[in-house]
Amino acid sequence: MTCHRLFDLQDIFSLNRAHVYITDLDSYVPLMQENINVNKEHTTGEIEAKTLNWENSNFSCPGLDYILVSDCIYYSQSVKPLVNTITRLSEPKTVVLCSYEERTTGKYPELQRDFFKLMEANFNVEEIPRSHQDDCYHSSDIHIMRFMKKSKY
Repeated sequence: MTCHRLFDLQDIFSLNRAHVYITDLDSYVPLMQENINVNKEHTTGEIEAKTLNWENSNFSCPGLDYILVSDCIYYSQSVKPLVNTITRLSEPKTVVLCSYEERTTGKYPELQRDFFKLMEANFNVEEIPRSHQDDCYHSSDIHIMRFMKKSKY
């Protein structure tokens, strides 16, 4: 199968009545739950708001098909815990999609390099070409990466 565009969230939510976890720090769970409630009529699967602290988490969900990460590379102390969390939650079949804004000033270029260096230790990395992104919503400074866990053998 050839993919002509990247899935949008509506596609992912509607796949086989998917079970989706939306995660953030504990203080954001009520806001996420409110968003779930407001948009419930637009989904066919089950969506749950859960706490996920990258540095200290009991969150576990075996068998994840997708992990979506968006604009989470923003301070140096979070890079390693983020990578560790993605690695811990991923299985060989898990597709990790990561979108981020390419920032060229301050500490951001170094943070992005650190993130990718750590991810490349355990994942195969591929940038999603612009031709596979939405015609209306793509931007030259937004990148989408696909990560697949490397085989141990």
